Amino acid sequence: MRAVGIRELKNKLSHYIRLVEAGESILDQADVVGE
Repeated sequence: MRAVGIRELKNKLSHYIRLVEAGESILDQADVVGE
């Protein structure tokens, strides 16, 4: 599980999409944005 700010998420979107595809959960201030 990773917590990231929205600015970082926007800047590295393709990286985080690959992590979600691999099963990682992505959080923005305790709200799940990818799982």
